[in-house]
Amino acid sequence: MVPDLQVNNLSVQFRSDEGHVNAINGVSLVVPAGKAVAIVGESGSGKSTVMMSVPRLLPGNACVRGEILFDGCDMLKLSEKALRARRGKDIGMIFQNPSAYLNPTKTVGQQLIEPLLYHHMASAAAAKKTAISLLDQVGIADPDARFNMYPFEFSGGMLQRVMIAIALIASPKLLIADEPTTALDVTVQAEILMLLKQLQRDRGMSLVFITHDLAVAAQLCDEVYVMYGGMVMEHIPVPSLVNQCSHPYLQGLLNSIPRLNEPVGRLPFIPGNPINTTRALPDGCIFADRCTAKMDICSKRPPLFSYAAHHEVACWLAQTGGIA
Repeated sequence: MVPDLQVNNLSVQFRSDEGHVNAINGVSLVVPAGKAVAIVGESGSGKSTVMMSVPRLLPGNACVRGEILFDGCDMLKLSEKALRARRGKDIGMIFQNPSAYLNPTKTVGQQLIEPLLYHHMASAAAAKKTAISLLDQVGIADPDARFNMYPFEFSGGMLQRVMIAIALIASPKLLIADEPTTALDVTVQAEILMLLKQLQRDRGMSLVFITHDLAVAAQLCDEVYVMYGGMVMEHIPVPSLVNQCSHPYLQGLLNSIPRLNEPVGRLPFIPGNPINTTRALPDGCIFADRCTAKMDICSKRPPLFSYAAHHEVACWLAQTGGIA
């Protein structure tokens, strides 16, 4: 299957007065057409930076190297005019805090139809009809009235549904969702996840879901990329996530999740602190200082070993056969 998105050896460095931040350090990933892929990692792992690089929405102090192939075209080589023709039309984005991205002085309807008008995809009347229909699809009651209302008149969960509608109104091939349910309560979060899953499958689009929650990734996606320190530690199909995870970092993350059928006690945790990407990265494995399975060979940085079908592991244990 031809991938909708292929990222090859991506590196992102941010310049600042204090020095350089090595945010992304040689990330490669593939998003197959029509599939849902999760990028998982703790805060500062670089998961959002990777996907913000795709539509080139990083700030001006970012230095980006590598290759980002979307629909066969390298996004890093596009002119600004060609890039604007892709944003909002071929690539949709849902952000974590809709209140920060919606214009409080414009009605929801005005903001909904804007992508269709900007890309000359419909007349104003046709765009309004499409927008009202989409508001209904994403579960907003009385969409005709809501079309003329302002963002402050919506709850947090409803605003997130509006953001989903804005991202989908031009029928993009790729949808990037950057932790869209983090600020919502558990019930609304479940509703939004079910909605995204249904829309992704019904429309046959590719989805990249950025999250720190492995349970959410497993519920929504087909494959998972686990990031640490701006690198991919493991790429694994969701059915293999629990029983066949291989990297000590991913095993540590899974072990730290509480189990309902186990007595309450002190939870397992990964020792040490996340790597500081403002400093020069070590020559060896970037997780070695926190790893309980550290070996002498870990002084050299491991590549991504192909461990099984659609399963890659950046750990020397994969080569030595020490992975359980």
